[in-house]
Amino acid sequence: MKTVKSTFDQWAVSDRASNMTAGHAHIYEAYLLDLENHSQDIPSAFSILDVACGYGEILRLASKAGLTSLFGLDLSPEMAKKAQDIVPAASFEVGDFTKAESFALFPKVAGCVCVEAIYYAKNPCLGLQNFKSALDINGRLDLFLDFYQENRPSHVWAKALGLKLQLHSIEEWKQMCLDAGFSAVSHRFAHVTSELVSEHDFLSSPYTESYADYLESRANGTLWLTAKA
Repeated sequence: MKTVKSTFDQWAVSDRASNMTAGHAHIYEAYLLDLENHSQDIPSAFSILDVACGYGEILRLASKAGLTSLFGLDLSPEMAKKAQDIVPAASFEVGDFTKAESFALFPKVAGCVCVEAIYYAKNPCLGLQNFKSALDINGRLDLFLDFYQENRPSHVWAKALGLKLQLHSIEEWKQMCLDAGFSAVSHRFAHVTSELVSEHDFLSSPYTESYADYLESRANGTLWLTAKA
Protein backbone atom coordinates (compact mmCIF):
# COMPACT_ATOMS: atom_id res chain seq x y z
CA MET A 1 0.00 0.00 0.00
CA LYS A 2 1.36 3.40 -0.97
CA THR A 3 1.97 5.70 1.99
CA VAL A 4 3.47 9.15 2.49
CA LYS A 5 6.53 7.58 4.14
CA SER A 6 7.14 5.05 1.36
CA THR A 7 6.65 7.79 -1.24
CA PHE A 8 9.28 10.02 0.34
CA ASP A 9 11.67 7.14 0.92
CA GLN A 10 11.44 6.41 -2.80
CA TRP A 11 11.97 10.08 -3.67
CA ALA A 12 15.05 10.20 -1.42
CA VAL A 13 16.87 7.62 -3.55
CA SER A 14 15.74 9.07 -6.88
CA ASP A 15 16.13 12.42 -8.62
CA ARG A 16 12.72 13.54 -7.36
CA ALA A 17 14.03 14.94 -4.05
CA SER A 18 16.81 16.86 -5.81
CA ASN A 19 14.30 18.26 -8.28
CA MET A 20 12.00 19.33 -5.44
CA THR A 21 14.88 21.07 -3.69
CA ALA A 22 15.65 23.00 -6.86
CA GLY A 23 11.97 23.79 -7.36
CA HIS A 24 11.69 25.22 -3.85
CA ALA A 25 14.69 27.53 -4.19
CA HIS A 26 12.46 30.62 -4.25
CA ILE A 27 10.97 29.55 -0.92
CA TYR A 28 14.32 29.09 0.80
CA GLU A 29 15.58 32.41 -0.53
CA ALA A 30 12.45 34.30 0.54
CA TYR A 31 12.44 32.76 4.03
CA LEU A 32 16.07 33.50 4.85
CA LEU A 33 15.89 36.98 3.36
CA ASP A 34 12.84 37.71 5.49
CA LEU A 35 14.64 36.57 8.64
CA GLU A 36 17.52 38.84 7.76
CA ASN A 37 15.24 41.79 7.07
CA HIS A 38 13.55 41.38 10.44
CA SER A 39 16.77 41.13 12.43
CA GLN A 40 19.14 43.41 10.49
CA ASP A 41 21.62 40.54 10.55
CA ILE A 42 20.64 36.94 11.21
CA PRO A 43 21.80 36.25 14.79
CA SER A 44 23.72 33.03 15.24
CA ALA A 45 21.61 32.32 18.35
CA PHE A 46 18.41 32.10 16.27
CA SER A 47 17.40 28.43 16.30
CA ILE A 48 15.44 26.76 13.50
CA LEU A 49 13.53 23.50 13.32
CA ASP A 50 12.81 22.48 9.73
CA VAL A 51 9.84 20.09 9.79
CA ALA A 52 9.62 17.65 6.87
CA CYS A 53 13.11 18.87 6.04
CA GLY A 54 13.83 16.70 3.00
CA TYR A 55 17.50 17.13 2.09
CA GLY A 56 17.81 19.96 4.64
CA GLU A 57 18.38 22.73 2.12
CA ILE A 58 17.00 25.49 4.35
CA LEU A 59 19.34 24.40 7.13
CA ARG A 60 22.29 24.18 4.75
CA LEU A 61 21.70 27.77 3.67
CA ALA A 62 21.07 28.88 7.27
CA SER A 63 24.35 27.29 8.34
CA LYS A 64 26.12 29.05 5.50
CA ALA A 65 24.61 32.33 6.75
CA GLY A 66 26.10 31.73 10.20
CA LEU A 67 23.29 30.12 12.18
CA THR A 68 24.47 27.32 14.44
CA SER A 69 21.39 25.98 16.26
CA LEU A 70 19.75 23.96 13.49
CA PHE A 71 17.44 20.96 13.63
CA GLY A 72 15.53 18.88 11.08
CA LEU A 73 12.71 16.35 11.30
CA ASP A 74 11.54 14.08 8.50
CA LEU A 75 9.21 11.10 8.28
CA SER A 76 11.57 9.37 5.86
CA PRO A 77 14.72 7.77 7.32
CA GLU A 78 16.30 7.99 3.87
CA MET A 79 15.66 11.72 3.67
CA ALA A 80 16.98 12.35 7.18
CA LYS A 81 20.13 10.31 6.48
CA LYS A 82 20.88 12.24 3.28
CA ALA A 83 20.18 15.54 5.02
CA GLN A 84 22.65 14.69 7.79
CA ASP A 85 25.31 13.93 5.20
CA ILE A 86 24.65 17.19 3.39
CA VAL A 87 24.36 19.39 6.51
CA PRO A 88 26.62 17.91 9.21
CA ALA A 89 26.30 21.12 11.26
CA ALA A 90 22.60 20.38 11.90
CA SER A 91 20.93 17.62 13.92
CA PHE A 92 18.35 15.48 12.14
CA GLU A 93 15.81 13.03 13.52
CA VAL A 94 13.17 10.74 12.03
CA GLY A 95 9.60 11.26 13.14
CA ASP A 96 5.97 12.00 12.30
CA PHE A 97 5.12 15.66 12.83
CA THR A 98 1.55 14.78 13.85
CA LYS A 99 2.93 12.93 16.89
CA ALA A 100 4.01 15.00 19.90
CA GLU A 101 6.79 12.58 20.84
CA SER A 102 8.66 13.44 17.65
CA PHE A 103 9.28 16.94 19.01
CA ALA A 104 10.63 15.71 22.35
CA LEU A 105 13.85 14.99 20.43
CA PHE A 106 14.58 18.73 20.11
CA PRO A 107 14.98 21.77 22.37
CA LYS A 108 12.53 24.65 22.05
CA VAL A 109 13.35 26.78 19.01
CA ALA A 110 12.82 30.37 17.88
CA GLY A 111 11.68 29.42 14.40
CA CYS A 112 9.75 26.48 12.99
CA VAL A 113 9.49 26.18 9.21
CA CYS A 114 7.60 23.62 7.14
CA VAL A 115 7.82 23.58 3.34
CA GLU A 116 5.26 21.75 1.18
CA ALA A 117 4.38 19.09 3.74
CA ILE A 118 1.49 20.07 6.01
CA TYR A 119 -1.15 18.98 3.48
CA TYR A 120 0.19 15.40 3.46
CA ALA A 121 -0.94 14.92 7.07
CA LYS A 122 -4.22 13.14 7.72
CA ASN A 123 -4.79 15.63 10.53
CA PRO A 124 -2.84 18.84 9.86
CA CYS A 125 -4.29 20.41 13.01
CA LEU A 126 -2.26 17.98 15.12
CA GLY A 127 0.85 19.00 13.23
CA LEU A 128 0.16 22.68 13.82
CA GLN A 129 -0.36 22.08 17.54
CA ASN A 130 2.99 20.30 17.70
CA PHE A 131 4.70 23.12 15.79
CA LYS A 132 3.45 25.55 18.44
CA SER A 133 4.66 23.31 21.27
CA ALA A 134 8.10 23.18 19.65
CA LEU A 135 8.46 26.97 19.67
CA ASP A 136 9.69 29.34 22.35
CA ILE A 137 7.25 32.00 23.57
CA ASN A 138 6.74 34.43 20.67
CA GLY A 139 8.52 31.97 18.38
CA ARG A 140 7.81 32.19 14.68
CA LEU A 141 6.06 29.71 12.38
CA ASP A 142 6.57 29.83 8.61
CA LEU A 143 4.40 27.51 6.56
CA PHE A 144 4.75 27.18 2.77
CA LEU A 145 2.38 25.34 0.45
CA ASP A 146 1.52 25.28 -3.24
CA PHE A 147 -1.41 22.90 -2.73
CA TYR A 148 -4.26 25.19 -1.67
CA GLN A 149 -7.80 25.80 -2.83
CA GLU A 150 -7.15 29.07 -4.64
CA ASN A 151 -4.34 27.52 -6.68
CA ARG A 152 -6.60 25.59 -9.04
CA PRO A 153 -3.89 23.83 -11.10
CA SER A 154 -2.59 22.12 -7.97
CA HIS A 155 -5.84 20.24 -7.42
CA VAL A 156 -4.65 17.36 -9.63
CA TRP A 157 -1.74 16.53 -7.31
CA ALA A 158 -3.59 14.09 -5.07
CA LYS A 159 -4.62 11.97 -8.04
CA ALA A 160 -1.16 12.23 -9.61
CA LEU A 161 0.52 11.12 -6.38
CA GLY A 162 -2.03 8.46 -5.51
CA LEU A 163 -2.29 9.91 -2.00
CA LYS A 164 -5.00 11.64 -0.01
CA LEU A 165 -4.00 15.27 0.45
CA GLN A 166 -5.69 17.97 2.54
CA LEU A 167 -7.00 20.71 0.26
CA HIS A 168 -8.04 23.90 2.08
CA SER A 169 -8.52 27.56 1.31
CA ILE A 170 -6.18 30.28 2.55
CA GLU A 171 -8.67 31.36 5.19
CA GLU A 172 -9.15 27.76 6.35
CA TRP A 173 -5.39 27.33 6.81
CA LYS A 174 -5.23 30.59 8.74
CA GLN A 175 -8.10 29.50 10.97
CA MET A 176 -6.37 26.18 11.66
CA CYS A 177 -3.30 28.10 12.81
CA LEU A 178 -5.47 30.16 15.15
CA ASP A 179 -7.20 27.04 16.44
CA ALA A 180 -3.79 25.54 17.19
CA GLY A 181 -3.04 28.50 19.46
CA PHE A 182 -1.04 30.75 17.17
CA SER A 183 -1.59 34.50 16.99
CA ALA A 184 -0.78 37.23 14.47
CA VAL A 185 -1.51 34.84 11.60
CA SER A 186 -0.93 36.41 8.21
CA HIS A 187 -0.32 35.32 4.65
CA ARG A 188 1.53 36.41 1.55
CA PHE A 189 3.04 34.66 -1.46
CA ALA A 190 6.50 33.61 -2.53
CA HIS A 191 7.02 33.72 -6.28
CA VAL A 192 9.48 32.03 -8.58
CA THR A 193 11.70 34.73 -10.07
CA SER A 194 13.48 32.73 -12.77
CA GLU A 195 12.62 33.28 -16.43
CA LEU A 196 9.37 31.77 -17.64
CA VAL A 197 9.60 28.54 -19.61
CA SER A 198 8.35 29.17 -23.12
CA GLU A 199 5.33 27.32 -24.42
CA HIS A 200 7.61 25.63 -26.94
CA ASP A 201 9.86 24.27 -24.18
CA PHE A 202 7.11 23.44 -21.69
CA LEU A 203 6.66 19.75 -20.89
CA SER A 204 3.34 18.65 -19.45
CA SER A 205 3.17 16.23 -16.53
CA PRO A 206 0.51 14.71 -14.26
CA TYR A 207 1.22 17.63 -11.89
CA THR A 208 1.05 20.44 -14.47
CA GLU A 209 -1.17 19.34 -17.27
CA SER A 210 -1.03 22.36 -19.59
CA TYR A 211 0.98 25.48 -20.29
CA ALA A 212 -1.98 27.56 -19.11
CA ASP A 213 -1.89 25.70 -15.79
CA TYR A 214 1.84 26.37 -15.51
CA LEU A 215 1.30 30.10 -16.03
CA GLU A 216 -1.63 30.25 -13.64
CA SER A 217 0.15 28.38 -10.85
CA ARG A 218 3.27 30.47 -11.23
CA ALA A 219 1.22 33.66 -11.07
CA ASN A 220 -0.59 32.44 -7.96
CA GLY A 221 2.67 31.69 -6.16
CA THR A 222 3.45 29.66 -3.07
CA LEU A 223 1.17 30.41 -0.12
CA TRP A 224 3.31 31.63 2.79
CA LEU A 225 1.70 31.68 6.22
CA THR A 226 3.43 33.24 9.21
CA ALA A 227 2.28 33.17 12.82
CA LYS A 228 3.48 33.80 16.36
CA ALA A 229 3.45 31.17 19.11
